[in-house]
Amino acid sequence: MRWESWMSILWVLVSACSCIPAILSGSADTLCIRAAFAALPLTGLMNGGAASTRTKKTILVDMDNTLVDWEESFNRHMKIHHPEVPLLQPHQRQQWHHAKDFPPEHFDTVEAITGVAGFWRTMRPNDYGIEAVKEMLSEGHDVFLVSAPDPNCTDLCAYEKVQWVVDQLGVEWKQRLILTRDKTLIRGDILFDDKPTVVDGLMEPIWRHVFFTQPYNKRFDDRPRIDKWQDWRRALDEASVEKGG
Repeated sequence: MRWESWMSILWVLVSACSCIPAILSGSADTLCIRAAFAALPLTGLMNGGAASTRTKKTILVDMDNTLVDWEESFNRHMKIHHPEVPLLQPHQRQQWHHAKDFPPEHFDTVEAITGVAGFWRTMRPNDYGIEAVKEMLSEGHDVFLVSAPDPNCTDLCAYEKVQWVVDQLGVEWKQRLILTRDKTLIRGDILFDDKPTVVDGLMEPIWRHVFFTQPYNKRFDDRPRIDKWQDWRRALDEASVEKGG
């Protein structure tokens, strides 16, 4: 077996170990374990590590404020449960961590709203997002939805994200959902994500980060980006050239 194959196996073992605390506490499910195996080049293992000549890519797609409109759900639930808290205009959103954009006296309130039942499951897809991921798959790419559960309501968030996928994409997409707090552990070619610091983690990411534009990431000009999902092919081509693939 060639060294590339051994490195792939080692990657899986390192990734799987990150799930051990959750497993021991009983809070992990197959979504956690699946993260270790996501986008693993099994064909490479079977043929001795030889590189595939196919041009298909492994595309990773973030959910919150990328595939789905997190801001709309936040504003809708705040109006229902805390109408006394003034909401922000889009240009006032300067931090990825939304609570940091609010005055200190509202920090705990806006942090807690994500734990309201239905917050995650009722999120609306961003325009053309559903069509885009289906197009990726139909054109031969491997597509995985990679999302980080909210640490303030991990169980609810994870459960509702699964339900959202089933509701919006169908039960067959459950196997394409990966929940992890560290996306650098996931193998892939391209990651569409709104978060500026998504590249920071335990591992050096092997994917190329493509921004999905939001007000708080506009000041970063060191990575390719898309403003709308209709542009995913262009971004994929540009990122592939930069990545050398």
